[in-house]
Amino acid sequence: MATPFRHRGFTLLWTAGLISITGDWMLMVAVPVTVLGITGSSAATAASFAAALLPRVVAAPVAGVLVDRWDRRHALIGAALIEALLVLPLMTVDRAGDLWIVIATTFGTGCVAQVLLTAENALLPTLVEDDERARANSLNVLNNNLARLIGPAVGGVLTASFGLKAVAALDAATFLAAAGLVVLVRTRRPRAKADVTTAGVAARFWSELRGGLAVVRTVPTVRVLFVFLAIISFGEGVMGTMIVVFVDRALDGGPRDLGWLVAAQAIGGIAGGLLGGVIGDRVPARLLIGLGTIGLGAGDLVIFNYPHWYVGVWPALVLMAAVGVPGALANAGLMTMLQTAVDDRLRGRVFGAALTVMALVALGGTATCAALGDRLGPVTLLNIQGIGMVVGGLYVLRALRPAISGVTPATQRTSTTAGRTA
Repeated sequence: MATPFRHRGFTLLWTAGLISITGDWMLMVAVPVTVLGITGSSAATAASFAAALLPRVVAAPVAGVLVDRWDRRHALIGAALIEALLVLPLMTVDRAGDLWIVIATTFGTGCVAQVLLTAENALLPTLVEDDERARANSLNVLNNNLARLIGPAVGGVLTASFGLKAVAALDAATFLAAAGLVVLVRTRRPRAKADVTTAGVAARFWSELRGGLAVVRTVPTVRVLFVFLAIISFGEGVMGTMIVVFVDRALDGGPRDLGWLVAAQAIGGIAGGLLGGVIGDRVPARLLIGLGTIGLGAGDLVIFNYPHWYVGVWPALVLMAAVGVPGALANAGLMTMLQTAVDDRLRGRVFGAALTVMALVALGGTATCAALGDRLGPVTLLNIQGIGMVVGGLYVLRALRPAISGVTPATQRTSTTAGRTA
């Protein structure tokens, strides 16, 4: 079976993502650990996490429109270079009064990251054959989990030994390296030209944004996937805020333990990515999403509740590795189904809209943690995340049944023109 790695552009993009995402994962561990350490407050930790979510609300829709206008390779290069500069102020953070630097920097880098995320997801399908998309997305999930295996562990050790300054400097270097690799990418086929209009800049922007949103409203598969993302995202907001508190208070762990815990899921994710690379084009994406999400949620519920009977980190490490497999398969299925259901001209806008929906709902979870985190504790709130995953998976299995949605294994593997009719 041919592998997407035979395409030079995909290999370069994959490698660039591995490098930059590794740096991001280092920072994802270093920032909340540092904030909790200098403030001692769950609310302050929630505020730093909210600063990472807000850009998806305000910037993702704009990024989606711009990515559909721009050369996506150039967008990736420019965004990576800007992020390398924006992350540097974190090197000055060392006391509670510097929390504003964390929030401002996190918000700024988050805005630029929307261009990176949207451009990568829109560019990837153009670098491989149509019948290789599921395998390419599975390999992209493998990429993310390799970064997740390396980044948190390195970030935890560096934070404990040298502080946030060292992690921020290394993260900036990863963006520079990634930009250099993307410079070498050449697309396999030209993009479809965007519609040309003589309307003013503002009118044209809103017209293009509405065109992307129309896909969400009128294409049944995309609509179902957006509801699914809304269901699971509240819990993801809780997870991003409370995991550091869970490690500190429920498991009696520290920065190194958090790094290893976050990295542990990557072990299963790597296995899931490799498995998806083999079966991704044979198993309906609906089953990958639904069953994978249910498995992930059920595993999370066990992880967050076993400290009632046993306090120790090692069971969490084993269980995190186990849930990585279904999590990786679900992610690959989701990306494949979205890319297949949306025309290339509109992919950037639809992915931008997806990021916005996820962030809006996740902010609700973050706000809940800020208000109730110190009162209810991490275990009670983190159970919401596991329950949301199980409910979301069941919803996808029900809503995307072939008899209901018209989606079949064959149509899942065939590019549609849904975006053109929206």
